[in-house]
Amino acid sequence: DGHRTGRKCWECHREVPHGRVNSLSSVPDARVPHPSNPVPEWLRNYLKN
Repeated sequence: DGHRTGRKCWECHREVPHGRVNSLSSVPDARVPHPSNPVPEWLRNYLKN
């Protein structure tokens, strides 16, 4: 494998999800922003015509 080195994964990737960093998707009931309208403008215009 051309991408393999002699290093362990965590030697380069120190901030792992089970360490000090938390993902918003891993936190139950996390408050995340939602788009005001999930339908793109071009699709709304297409459906109007």
